[in-house]
Amino acid sequence: MFGSFAEHIGRCVYGGIYEPGHPAADKDGFRADLIEAVRDLGVTCVRYPGGNFLSDYNWKDGIGPKEKRPERIEPAWRQLEPNTFGVDEFMRWCEKSGVAPIMAVNMGTGTQKEAGELVEYCNHNVGSWAKERAKNGRKEPYGVRFWGVGNEPDGDWQICSMESMEYARKAVEAAKIMRLTDEKCKFIFCGSCSPQSANFPEWIRKVLETAYDQADYISLHAYYTYGAAGDVGDFLAIPVDLEHYINTAVSVCDYVKAVKRGRKDIMLALDEWNVWHNQEKGRDESPWTVGPPRLENYYDATDALAVGGLLSVIVNHSDRIKIGCMAQLVNVIAPILTYKGGMLVKQPIFYPFRAFAKRAAGRAVLRTYADIPTYLSARFGNAPYLHHSAVYDEKTGEYTVFVTNAGGGHTLTLDFGTDRVVLSGGERLTAKEARAVNTPEEPFRVVPQMIAAEKERRAVHTVTLPEKSFSVFVYKNL
Repeated sequence: MFGSFAEHIGRCVYGGIYEPGHPAADKDGFRADLIEAVRDLGVTCVRYPGGNFLSDYNWKDGIGPKEKRPERIEPAWRQLEPNTFGVDEFMRWCEKSGVAPIMAVNMGTGTQKEAGELVEYCNHNVGSWAKERAKNGRKEPYGVRFWGVGNEPDGDWQICSMESMEYARKAVEAAKIMRLTDEKCKFIFCGSCSPQSANFPEWIRKVLETAYDQADYISLHAYYTYGAAGDVGDFLAIPVDLEHYINTAVSVCDYVKAVKRGRKDIMLALDEWNVWHNQEKGRDESPWTVGPPRLENYYDATDALAVGGLLSVIVNHSDRIKIGCMAQLVNVIAPILTYKGGMLVKQPIFYPFRAFAKRAAGRAVLRTYADIPTYLSARFGNAPYLHHSAVYDEKTGEYTVFVTNAGGGHTLTLDFGTDRVVLSGGERLTAKEARAVNTPEEPFRVVPQMIAAEKERRAVHTVTLPEKSFSVFVYKNL
């Protein structure tokens, strides 16, 4: 649910995750300060290696002695790929960062056989590829469970883009080989790459009607930016569209289940999502270099509120969304920015993600009922001012309520029924300065402030929500 995404684009890998020679780099060349920040963020899994990069990537180029790995041009992002970071480096980085790997296989220029061989390399004890892994320094299998079968094949920008049936047939045969190689594999098949795609939701239906037996998840990708008018209220209504996207995808999955007379539900993997705009820094369009800046957004306080609203939607649909990956982890439309040879900065969007990852993971999601005032959004119609979600920890008796306020000042009444609870604290991030950002000079300009605890135990609490704010309230049933 609280995963991220790392692709060989811009400075995500080279200059982000991997920067040999940096003062904080360990013996593997991984930035230790980034690993610490990833742990603080609460990331649970990372999807790798792409993304558009995936569809022309040969994983075999990135294993073995680094001095013998080939240097390739990378056409998707017009970069130079040295292949000094590959499968084994990624797996070691995951172990150090405490995250689970989601590996993806190339369904563009790649073959089904190559996909099966990657599973063998990662997960088998015997065979030539297991021996190759041992020769490369890892005797024990990595035990990768979750596998993405391709990336955005419905997009005409994708290397070797395909029609739905062409993709489905190729992906099914790849999944068959992969599952025969390791029966524990779980597969994420490619759904529509955007809620705005002309082929949505038909692409999902056509793919699943062929792939239902092999598929465990269908992927969704959703990126949101300001509309043409650049209106903040319109931008903060984007959770409305994500909810519609999810509900439609669930309906299609359940329709195919009924048609196939199936017994299993197809779950959703929202394995690329984020807000995205053109406030980029250090943009370098010089082609064919290693790790040039690409898509390095300066995220501001308003972006943080948008992310908080999207996360409430994701949590509220966790009955069907079982995998979520914010794209991307570092430097490329990311919650973390690193500086070559220098410090890192946690962007404003870092904080709502951390709040959910720390306080919602592993807990029961509660259905909430509220009468919320609405306003008219130019793109999405009627939108609520408040986007909210709530979770409960059965072990500790702790409730956590997340609320994003997209408008003016509001109050919210929380009724806990028969439980008399006490407010034990929380945090709040506001967007009084809508365009405020965090920089090396001011790394803590936009950070959450703590909400003070109260002493009185009662069943009904009324909270004040400042204009343009993201709030987290923690209550304990003592």
